[in-house]
Amino acid sequence: MIALKNNLTSEFVERIHAFFSENGPLSKAKNFEFRPQQQEMAARVAQALEEERHLVIEAGTGVGKSLAYLAPAILFALERHKKAIVSTHTINLQEQLLYKDIPILKKVLPVEFEATLLKGRQNYLCPRRLERALQQSNELFTGLEQTELTRLAEWAEYLTRTIRSPGSLRWDMRKN
Repeated sequence: MIALKNNLTSEFVERIHAFFSENGPLSKAKNFEFRPQQQEMAARVAQALEEERHLVIEAGTGVGKSLAYLAPAILFALERHKKAIVSTHTINLQEQLLYKDIPILKKVLPVEFEATLLKGRQNYLCPRRLERALQQSNELFTGLEQTELTRLAEWAEYLTRTIRSPGSLRWDMRKN
């Protein structure tokens, strides 16, 4: 871990420390278990955010790392009218954050916030590649695959029109 000042002096860091205490707001969460390492990590994350410093933390399984970085990041961002961005390497962690950790924090944090999942570019349709595939479909695909490609292009066009002029978003991919 990068060494930071040992004293936790700021009001924000103290609030985060208290949030993760044995009787803090997080203790109201279902299956809460006080973890001193989680509390310390959260306080260090809060301190690094305030000092605009990088922080590297290594912690074992079961420490509660996700909540320890999410809670300070959310509160810090909201109090400064900014956004917090969390980048993960695995889909499993994305799902844990979105479906487990963030719902816990929505219940126990004293503020309302929104969370959105953005996936990497490999999870989106590239219009240029689609156009190239359509132009070369006879050489690249079988008849059934060409039909599927055409349906995909129709769907992409439909979404483009719908997003540009919001309305009813209804598309049945099972349609022949």
